[in-house]
Amino acid sequence: MADYWVSRDKYFCKYCKIYIADDKPSRIHHETGLRHKGNYERYIREVYRKGMTDKKDRAHEARELARVEAVRFWPGGASLGPPPWGALLRCAGR
Repeated sequence: MADYWVSRDKYFCKYCKIYIADDKPSRIHHETGLRHKGNYERYIREVYRKGMTDKKDRAHEARELARVEAVRFWPGGASLGPPPWGALLRCAGR
């Protein structure tokens, strides 16, 4: 028997945000539980949803940039230059 106390390693489950003992039976028991399975599925859905919203945001930014570039130049290719200050103030709602 040891004369001093030795702490056991802990495993952090990133889906459940809890610590469990870092041994095979404890990890298997945790990973086969309903709570862990539900948290894992929720994590995967969140990753998928975040990817889809990022994709939509990038597409929206590309469309908006194309629209701004189309408005910025005349059909002849001459630049409009900066808008007058009054137009900026009207757009800002002042």
